[in-house]
Amino acid sequence: MIFGMLYCYIKIQPRTPYLLRVIAMNALSIDLRQRILNYSLAHPIRQTAEVFQVSPDTVHRLKKLYYETGGVEPRPCQAEHWKAISEEAELYLKAHVMENPDLTLLITYQFLITT
Repeated sequence: MIFGMLYCYIKIQPRTPYLLRVIAMNALSIDLRQRILNYSLAHPIRQTAEVFQVSPDTVHRLKKLYYETGGVEPRPCQAEHWKAISEEAELYLKAHVMENPDLTLLITYQFLITT
């Protein structure tokens, strides 16, 4: 699940292979990205990942980003979501739900497609 720059992933705890926990991670700072890149230019990716406690994929992505853009700043988010209904229909639906909060989703859907 992604919200802005907040990423969630599942990590298996050491010594308890069946216990899972969700960890929320923020994006790496520009300073840390630059230090990882500088270190990775002179050292192998796996060693760099161990030193900075990030995944090897992170190091690889930072190097790729640097070669493509010349910098390590994160790319802007391009999450454009299309709307299934128009703004007018959304306002109409919200008003209908506020007037009839006890209706089921099926009845509300049927009402919406018939109008």
